[in-house]
Amino acid sequence: MGNYEPLGQIFLTTKNTHYMSLFLFLFSIAHVGRLQHSKNTGSLLPKSSKDAIDCVPLIMGLLTILQQFHKNVKMLYISYMCQYVVTVAEAQLTDKEMLGSEVVTMLHFLQAFVRLAHLPLSVLEQRIPNMILSEFDYLSTPVK
Repeated sequence: MGNYEPLGQIFLTTKNTHYMSLFLFLFSIAHVGRLQHSKNTGSLLPKSSKDAIDCVPLIMGLLTILQQFHKNVKMLYISYMCQYVVTVAEAQLTDKEMLGSEVVTMLHFLQAFVRLAHLPLSVLEQRIPNMILSEFDYLSTPVK
């Protein structure tokens, strides 16, 4: 089962630690910034054509690592990511009255993460205010 569906395979048993979710959160922050949302394809693509990063393999790798731990570690990772989005979004909306590309990219990343993890969207809805989650494409449009 694990050869074709890595999310269904536990490769090694580990002790439950919250440090792994924190480490993967910091790893994600460092690498998601290298992506941008493309409206033409509806997916996250590298900002630079020289950059060899792809969103789906990145998420699948993160999910495969998180699968080796208790489900709480995955939920803590999602909580860290959502807390980061909310903090940056509130600062940007207060300062510029619009969301920057970093927050929009992170929200698209989180939606893809939840979809590929086969989790309900309510996981994000519980952690991110509805105004940001449902209107982030609109909030990222500059006012003329």
